[in-house]
Amino acid sequence: MQCSRLGLSIMKPKPMGWIVRHYNKQKEDIVKIVSRCIHLHWGAAGLPHPDKLGSGKGEDAYFVEENAAGVFDGVGGWEAKGVDPSLYANELANKTAELRKVRIKGSCQIVDALEYAAQSTTFMGSSTATVVAYCEEKDSLIGLNLGDSGFLQVRKGSVLFRTTEQQHFFNCPFQLGTGSRNRVQDGEFIDLRIEVGDWLILGTDGLFDNMKTEEILELIGCYDENVDPPLLAHRLAQTAMEFSMDENKTSPFAENANEAGFIYLGGKRDDITVLVGKVVK
Repeated sequence: MQCSRLGLSIMKPKPMGWIVRHYNKQKEDIVKIVSRCIHLHWGAAGLPHPDKLGSGKGEDAYFVEENAAGVFDGVGGWEAKGVDPSLYANELANKTAELRKVRIKGSCQIVDALEYAAQSTTFMGSSTATVVAYCEEKDSLIGLNLGDSGFLQVRKGSVLFRTTEQQHFFNCPFQLGTGSRNRVQDGEFIDLRIEVGDWLILGTDGLFDNMKTEEILELIGCYDENVDPPLLAHRLAQTAMEFSMDENKTSPFAENANEAGFIYLGGKRDDITVLVGKVVK
């Protein structure tokens, strides 16, 4: 029946059974949302190259902000041109975090934030980049890795996902910055389902050049599931630094060098930055 004067329709009331079913469905959806109310608890550790211990200043940078984090490794080759590699890496890190916080873009825009940062940096230099964030809207961990830093997702002692190194040739990683032909779109995109209890490990190449995946897993396994992420981050960074000083160790860097035709034995002395995230409710 049409109410011509008001332009309205008189709706037939919904049966009680339909109302109850609709109400119960809404309750189920709410319970599902609440049950997935997870966030990331982060810990961070950074150690400079042994030759820079006096200054305490390395070429790595990182940010941690709520459910997002990133590591950046300034390319050391710029020093030969009188450029401080840490300035670009730190600016890239700060601008990536800035877009999320100051402009309220949110975790789901983490890759766009990195793109914004890469386009708006002012310092000369270049850097690798690895960023991840928990996107509540998608209920997944999203992000991007470009270069030879990396990311691991660990669950119950097993690696569920690991990024792949991106290099033009041995020891020359993909990078963002001055004169580089690489762009954010060249990176490896990350889109993962995460669960409470997962460990998320981000590190610059100082970690992954010196510790094999099984060594990282072994160290994590030395602690119970309630270990504090900052403690685990520091233990990983310290162990990687110890390995980097071992001239007799067959490190991942040594293996890659040998495959590339170079004779190399031992760890690789470098800046080491490690971020450890624990997925918690």
